[in-house]
Amino acid sequence: ADTDVAPLASPRSVYICLKEGIDPESLKFKAEGSFAAPGIPADLVTMSFEHHEAIRQDRLKSLIGQRDKVAAAKIAVPAFLSRGGKNASGAGMSSRSSSASMNDTLAAEKSALEVQRSAARSEKQKEKIEASAKEMQAIQFAATEKNEKNKVKQAGRVAAQEAAATNRIRETHEKSRAQEVEVRVMETKQRADAAEEFRVEEEVRQGLRLAERAAKKSRAEAERGKSEKEEAWRKQTAETRAAADEELRLKYEEQAAEDVKRTETLAKKRLAAADDIQEKKVKFEQKRAIALGKFEE
Repeated sequence: ADTDVAPLASPRSVYICLKEGIDPESLKFKAEGSFAAPGIPADLVTMSFEHHEAIRQDRLKSLIGQRDKVAAAKIAVPAFLSRGGKNASGAGMSSRSSSASMNDTLAAEKSALEVQRSAARSEKQKEKIEASAKEMQAIQFAATEKNEKNKVKQAGRVAAQEAAATNRIRETHEKSRAQEVEVRVMETKQRADAAEEFRVEEEVRQGLRLAERAAKKSRAEAERGKSEKEEAWRKQTAETRAAADEELRLKYEEQAAEDVKRTETLAKKRLAAADDIQEKKVKFEQKRAIALGKFEE
């Protein structure tokens, strides 16, 4: 039994409860376990218990304060509570006794109605507490579900970032390989150009040898001919050889200039490719460091 309710068992206490429309049963202590229900978290059960207990204590203090202000002599005892004996006043008091009994009965019925209303209010309050507990449970469930969704989204973002980083690494490697292939193609082309140059030079040398042979033959024939023809042949041969030498020299110079230009162009492209690869590596490392930093956060 709750010791706080014991002082309210007196006639004055019952009188105050009936006057205020409060059911004395609603003032009894309820254990915290009585608020438990399937699916309601422990913290909500504790919250409901503390709320109910605070209201109960407030009512007890108020009722005890009002009770202490009521004098016992002022409490009208209903006539139906004292039935069973003869009226000592005789027949002259029967009318007043009957009227008092009716008034007491009406007062008791009114008090009972007030008790019922108080019980209904207590029931509504309990329903509100239960509804509040269910609402809190729904909020906690929604918060948990939202937290799980956020975790899934975070995992998706991390996976997307890792996939993007992997794609960037693959693209960088592919570009690097493409640049290496391009350099190899350029080197192969240079070797092919060098081979072509050697072939052309060999053809020129072969032409010179043929020309020398022809010149020797012409000189031999000229020696057997007249001196004017010999002189003309020598002049023609010298001019031909000079022209051939000049043409070969010009071609060598032109080829050498093209070689120098190609070499410089190739060197510039290699330097540019190396710089581009280095710059991309640096950017990739920076982005990778940023991505790893975000992932660790």
